[in-house]
Amino acid sequence: MDCSSSHALPAHALPKAQGIQAVVFFAKDLRQGTCWHSNARDVAQRHAPWSTFKFPHFILALESGAVSSATQTLPWNAQRRPAAPYWPKAWQQDQSLHSAFNRSAAWPFQDLVASIGSTTYAQWLSRWRYGNQAVPSGRDDFWLGGPLALSPQEQVRFLACVAQSGCGAAKSTIDALELAAHQTPQRGERLFAKTGSGPIKAGDFEGPFEGWYVGYLRDAQGMGLVAFATHVRSNSYAALREYREQASRQALTALGFLAK
Repeated sequence: MDCSSSHALPAHALPKAQGIQAVVFFAKDLRQGTCWHSNARDVAQRHAPWSTFKFPHFILALESGAVSSATQTLPWNAQRRPAAPYWPKAWQQDQSLHSAFNRSAAWPFQDLVASIGSTTYAQWLSRWRYGNQAVPSGRDDFWLGGPLALSPQEQVRFLACVAQSGCGAAKSTIDALELAAHQTPQRGERLFAKTGSGPIKAGDFEGPFEGWYVGYLRDAQGMGLVAFATHVRSNSYAALREYREQASRQALTALGFLAK
């Protein structure tokens, strides 16, 4: 990761919470090049991206022509994609790229894997240096627990590229992505972010979880301010569900990127 300098996050910047086992925060100031970390040893450790892969996946779906627009209807086939017990009602209906990003629905992106194609994944993930770039043939769930994996540093490098240059994608693609990723506004800044999570042990939804909150901030003029990634390990999904965003916002506030 190219940083003009690197600093430890202030001790008070991350909240403590019951059930949280470990937190890794990494951020880069996109104006100064300064990086901030909560744990220098672990910012390079790779983890499955889970639904944070919707950032690159959204781009790939549009740039490859797998969909014509972010609002194109993606029909739900209940026989092909039967609802799992943990699916919310919002997943059990037709989607679009936009709604699937907002609702964190996995199946629409799984349906698009074949249309996007292995060559497209290989070319773009290599261009982005996106983690280990592991996209095995015949798998449509490679970001959900692996084998695809990337570190907080690699998340930030990719998101910084998106925020600063579009990372090779058309402006219309990034505009559509940001419309889907836009979070609650703060002051004059605009926050674009995505959650992601899954069980540490495959299929064990009652056990320990890992989760992400990743994204970037733009100022009122549209210039990139900061890209960040927070990775959390916890005793359960309930423990990290709200914490990952709260921790990210508290850290960004402590660094002066968000209003108190």
